[in-house]
Amino acid sequence: MTTKKSTLPKGVTWEEIEILLNREENKTRFESISNKTFKSMLDAENHSSIVEVVLKMLKKRDLQNATREYAEQVVNAMHELAKTTLEQRSKV
Repeated sequence: MTTKKSTLPKGVTWEEIEILLNREENKTRFESISNKTFKSMLDAENHSSIVEVVLKMLKKRDLQNATREYAEQVVNAMHELAKTTLEQRSKV
């Protein structure tokens, strides 16, 4: 599932994300996310609200990175992951 784009926030790699997604407990959760959810994530109309949700989560769990810029980077990475996932699912 690795992508070559560098849309990740500083200090995060696609390899790390892939390892986390392939852990058994996370794999099941990730596979249960519907294509509809991924498509919704890619819808430009939802971008601002997704950034706000990510920023709120960062303020609770990662105060050091709780900035709009970092939240935007996280959302961009989420977009890339959603796009890649949808492409891979359509090939199956």
